[in-house]
Amino acid sequence: MTETLRPWSELDESELVTRAQQRDEAAFAELMRRNTSPSLRLAISVLKDRQEAEDQLQTSFLKAWTGLTNFQQESKFSTWFRRIVLNQSLMRLRSVRRAKLQSLDDHAEDDRPMEPVSSGPSPEDDLRRNQMHARLRAEIRKLPPLLRDVLELRDLRELPTETVAEMLGISEAATKSRLARARGSKPLPPAGLLMTRAASWPRPSALDRSLPSGRPPTTAIASARSGMR
Repeated sequence: MTETLRPWSELDESELVTRAQQRDEAAFAELMRRNTSPSLRLAISVLKDRQEAEDQLQTSFLKAWTGLTNFQQESKFSTWFRRIVLNQSLMRLRSVRRAKLQSLDDHAEDDRPMEPVSSGPSPEDDLRRNQMHARLRAEIRKLPPLLRDVLELRDLRELPTETVAEMLGISEAATKSRLARARGSKPLPPAGLLMTRAASWPRPSALDRSLPSGRPPTTAIASARSGMR
């Protein structure tokens, strides 16, 4: 007896993942369609630039497609994919900061007067923030995973509570509850007093936005990008 084909929208996430792992491009496109909006908001919250966020989201599509065979479904696909987006966005942000510091070094080698590059943090500020990040990470690693993830994303990465909740697949109320428990379990100093806010970092829109030469399936790109607009 032939199985009745159901619309992609009626399939649950695990079914879509199984089919996508068998290189079903339509199933992968549906997964991307469901995850584009929250993942784009996540990338924007990190990069503060919509075009940059869209670029890094497209790169994340490629990484998800190529790495999907290794996904064991021990967590939700949406959580796994948003971690890819977060890591990709943070990598881009670090490259922007490195480019800024390189620009300072290049100017320092010239005898010409150097105009201010931006109003963002100085190299000394970056060093202090990195030292504080290391201190916080050391303390956060002592927490149980249930509390560690929410504290790292909210206080260390300084992501909005709504974004953290979406990433972890829990409600905002649960996110706030775990955050309060995590903050109360260790004598951690408030992150806002230790680190420069991400909003003060230089906007990356003027820098190169080159992407890897590879692309995920065309059907997935078309479907997912239509959800960005």
